[in-house]
Amino acid sequence: MLHGKHISKEKTARKRRKRIAKAAAICVAGACCVALVSVGALVAFTAMGKGNLLREFSLNAPEGIAASDGGKTVTSDGGKYVQKAGMTSVLLLGRDGRQTEQLNGQADFIMIAAIDTDTGETTLIYIPRDTMVDVQRTYDHSDEYADTVTMQIAAAFAYGSDFEHSAKRMCDVVSRLLLNIPLDYFFLLDINGIGALADAVDGVQLESIEDVPKTDMKKGEWLDLRGDSARLYVTERDTHEAWSAGKRLERQKQFVNEYVKKLLEMVKNNPQTALDVVDSVSSYSITNLGPTEIAYLASLFSSTGLGGMDVVTLPGESVYNEETGYEEYLVDSSGVMPIVLDVYYEPA
Repeated sequence: MLHGKHISKEKTARKRRKRIAKAAAICVAGACCVALVSVGALVAFTAMGKGNLLREFSLNAPEGIAASDGGKTVTSDGGKYVQKAGMTSVLLLGRDGRQTEQLNGQADFIMIAAIDTDTGETTLIYIPRDTMVDVQRTYDHSDEYADTVTMQIAAAFAYGSDFEHSAKRMCDVVSRLLLNIPLDYFFLLDINGIGALADAVDGVQLESIEDVPKTDMKKGEWLDLRGDSARLYVTERDTHEAWSAGKRLERQKQFVNEYVKKLLEMVKNNPQTALDVVDSVSSYSITNLGPTEIAYLASLFSSTGLGGMDVVTLPGESVYNEETGYEEYLVDSSGVMPIVLDVYYEPA
């Protein structure tokens, strides 16, 4: 009888262990299902972001360039090129904060981030603020057409019913300048947000390339740019000095280059960083990049790294207009097509 009771207890224990094991298996299976669903949702989420970013475009080929299939194939100087299928572009704008009751201020920083979503390779195309373009002006804080004039591209931002409309108008102006490349997305930052942008990556470290006007920052000095020092390094110039906008542009290019390298290293370790940075400057910025597009770009760079980054400036020359008293940057139209071919096309 005692032996029988012992067997009964063993059976009961075995049944209990089986029930526990079964429950554990159900829990593990459930967790796996949740994980798979989450991964599937993330994949779908990022895939949607990529689909939103990609655009085909009809090249506005200059004279002497043979384009077919709406510009998908181009023949130039005896070479044949085809559009890269995975290219996307985001217009990055820095607003100077000089808003009035009639105008939205100017865009003192204008740059295209051209991203190959297949490789992660990125080209930064800088457009000098004094670049002369045709601008469709509007009446005070409206989208009602007034006239078309040739002016500095920085001033083109002034027109529109609000900052978002001004940024979209800048996308159109820059797209035309670069032969009709698709440029639907923008990120607009007020200059007062530069400090917060630098703080979000724990500062930007670089060697000053010149004595910065109105500051104690000297050429050759190593700087840890945060807060107001970051803003001053990027924005200050001596307006009484000839070509000061060009010198400032070199500082801006240096800052962005160092910032991007540091940000992408952080994103590689934690893709959430990209969203955190955007959130850190939300009170200073406007963008039409949604969570899906930002999540996709963060995922891209975390998996590929930077994949290589080139920095180019739209070719041209600076001249002084004695009639207006302003400096003007005249784009060399013959130099635009080679940049477009190099960035957005590949040899057939």
